[in-house]
Amino acid sequence: MKKALTLIVALSLMAAVTPAFAAEDSQADQPVPQRYQGRMAALSGPAAGGTAYMSDAGMCGSYDSVIGMDKEEPLKRFLTKVPKNRFSPAEGPATISGVLVETDDATGLALNIAPIRIGGQLEPAWPDF
Repeated sequence: MKKALTLIVALSLMAAVTPAFAAEDSQADQPVPQRYQGRMAALSGPAAGGTAYMSDAGMCGSYDSVIGMDKEEPLKRFLTKVPKNRFSPAEGPATISGVLVETDDATGLALNIAPIRIGGQLEPAWPDF
């Protein structure tokens, strides 16, 4: 729990702007990050040259789910193409997943990037920097 609290404090003190990026199709996965290479500290999504990049930062929620929701309704919608009920949050142990980026105070660019995972079913991960 101490690491989780440290992470929350670190995020609240973060000076770097780190937008999230989600491409509608795979054609945007390469050109969009290249456009911002060296111009921002991190981009969560599909970069190098001073811009930290991790293609999948993970999710926060139960991993025994469909994007954090109880599996029944999303599976029915996928198979029948007909929505019937509202999605409901999945029960079970939650995992906090994301990335931690160490930035250079002088340039604002990335020095290190590493995944974090706390709690839930996945193996914990915490950066060494």
